[in-house]
Amino acid sequence: MQAQPHVIDISLSLHPLAVKFAAPSGLGEYRSLAKAKKRGDICNESQLDGLSVHSGTHVDAASHFLEEARERGVGTDSLDLNVLTGPVLVVSVPDSTNISAAALESMKLPAGTERVIFRTLNTKRGLMEQIAFDSSYTAMTADGARWLVAHTSVRLVGIDALSVATFEDLPGPHETLLGAGMIVVEGLCLGDAAPGLYTLVCLPLKLVGSDGSPARCVLLR
Repeated sequence: MQAQPHVIDISLSLHPLAVKFAAPSGLGEYRSLAKAKKRGDICNESQLDGLSVHSGTHVDAASHFLEEARERGVGTDSLDLNVLTGPVLVVSVPDSTNISAAALESMKLPAGTERVIFRTLNTKRGLMEQIAFDSSYTAMTADGARWLVAHTSVRLVGIDALSVATFEDLPGPHETLLGAGMIVVEGLCLGDAAPGLYTLVCLPLKLVGSDGSPARCVLLR
């Protein structure tokens, strides 16, 4: 009998104190009881109030930064599940650098790599586990995004930050990666994921036309 694969959950738990992009005090209360047994209803039924589709671990659709894609109604419902599942390489990024073209060239990604997750200093600093957002997170630069598109076969890129792009240039890397048809996965928790090869399973909600969606992402080994 084949052994059961080891599952590593790399998704951020969503709760009021979970880190939120550009916010000092977390997500805040976003879930309320629309129906409650204690109020005489037949069941408990929660509803989500004002929760961004880019909260926690999430997937970007091209329409997040590309207006033409938004006008065409491109949403997370149209993302290729064959790209969101499959072999993935978790790569360690040197502590002292953003993911620039020079840094990527030095990493020497194996030819044919289709999915890559960058484990950066963000994980060592615990940025995904703290409450206050820190804009000094490590991420991809514009020239890094251009290099990845031009020199690799990567179709999915993930990172241990709420944005794949540096805080100083949010549009540049997003527009390059999404414009090239890559799927971007942000907000990954990689404390238990050592560098190496895994199988990725990352499934966003099937939100029609949405520019993003929370996702449950796991690594299998």
